[in-house]
Amino acid sequence: MDWATISSRPSSTVFAALIQVLPLAAQAGPEVFYVPLEVCFGPESDGWARVRSPDREFLIREGEYSTEYNDFLLKGLATSKVTEMRNGRLSLRPFRVASLGAEVTKVETLGGGDTTNVVMRSQVGKGYIVIKTYKNVSESNPEPEMLSALSNGGFRNIPSIVGDLSYISTDRGLALTIMQEFLESSGDGHEPFAKHLRDEIEYLPGKMDQRPSKGLARRVGAIIASMHHVLGNSKMEGFGASAITSKVIRAWEDRVDELLRGFRGEVFPNSEKLGVFVSSLVGALDWGEGAIHDRLPPMAGVADMLGMKRIRTHQDLHLSQLLTVRNDNEQDDFLVVDFEGDPQRSGVGRRERECPLRDLGTMARSFSYLRYNVLEGLFRDRGYNNGLEIISSAELREKGVYLPITPPPPQTIDKVVKASREWEKTVREVMIEGYLAEAERLGDHFITVGGRIDSVTINSITRFWEIEKALLEARYELHHRPKYLIIPLAGYLALI
Repeated sequence: MDWATISSRPSSTVFAALIQVLPLAAQAGPEVFYVPLEVCFGPESDGWARVRSPDREFLIREGEYSTEYNDFLLKGLATSKVTEMRNGRLSLRPFRVASLGAEVTKVETLGGGDTTNVVMRSQVGKGYIVIKTYKNVSESNPEPEMLSALSNGGFRNIPSIVGDLSYISTDRGLALTIMQEFLESSGDGHEPFAKHLRDEIEYLPGKMDQRPSKGLARRVGAIIASMHHVLGNSKMEGFGASAITSKVIRAWEDRVDELLRGFRGEVFPNSEKLGVFVSSLVGALDWGEGAIHDRLPPMAGVADMLGMKRIRTHQDLHLSQLLTVRNDNEQDDFLVVDFEGDPQRSGVGRRERECPLRDLGTMARSFSYLRYNVLEGLFRDRGYNNGLEIISSAELREKGVYLPITPPPPQTIDKVVKASREWEKTVREVMIEGYLAEAERLGDHFITVGGRIDSVTINSITRFWEIEKALLEARYELHHRPKYLIIPLAGYLALI
């Protein structure tokens, strides 16, 4: 599709290429991939693949791992460098130019298991820059503009954006790379919550001290409110707030209905392949046939979204999208990352304005996943390898649903499960309280009902978005991790 030489030395050359891949399925469109490559004619070493051409052999690897490619990015930002390609151009746009003239001395990979992006940490002088390269660039990526809006609006809970790289041609503009400051973190947002939950279960049975978790949850809520304040008041094109109308509410309800019908259509024909327990769980749930707003009395409050505002949101907010850092008072704080939008959406869907409370709903579901994972680990340490079944069966028994589980767990485990569920309920409520308090302090009116913030209605609306997220999770787990289908199914049952 297009390519250019980035740097050339006697021993190696770095290229930047955009490759269009034609689909196998007739109904799918072509996909575009951004592929920086380094070609070397030296001796073979780790991380390189050997390629043979008719006249010679050479080594090749992803260009993101080379200091030359990282130099091209970081030095190019200082001058807003433009590199002409065959059919378009690469354009570097700086947001902050301090210390970018220094040589890149070291490049290392950050994270693991992310197959859609390559994330590197480049050492520049005594500091570090994080360079995130998007590989599949077929879809319009909102992350650079989201970071720009948040940075321009003074939102402090993101790593500062340094610059970005885009491809521009006569018919398209593609986000290829973003560069941000590197900040030391102790892990993602799961870490402090998981630690406190484990401590509370292990060391304080029957009298869980939830104060540390409450403080963290309240802070998460306040950060989300501050983020929404900036996004909802941004003057950038495509941002700002717009009214939630009855037509918009109906479209959201229809979206959840479609998720429910689609999942039912997929799971029932395959339920026997999921094992006895999961198959029994699927059969025990009353999926119904009607529309969600007709079948679920707790959703009556959804109509109260009428008159609220919809804004640009994170769309995929959960604990893994937070980095845990230490603030100026040496207390745990959080940074929000990964603003690429809902991965199950495409194109303009990742830029759609949503009800702000949807971000709270997706984060609340993340607390549920964390609780299940912590308990599963604790039960495994005690010799039980069916922890997910133990947790869900204990909760379902309270609803009069009895599922086959072998071996049956001791009754003491029911107490642990119940205490952990109270923990989840508490952190969810406190997160919402923190959000509402900060939104009121900032004077935002995105979620006011009749000119005021009604916490009961806010909880009901948030629950609607938790149901949507549980259905999205169920569809994902069914196709990718059937073992974990238990978590969203039990969550869906608890929500309805």
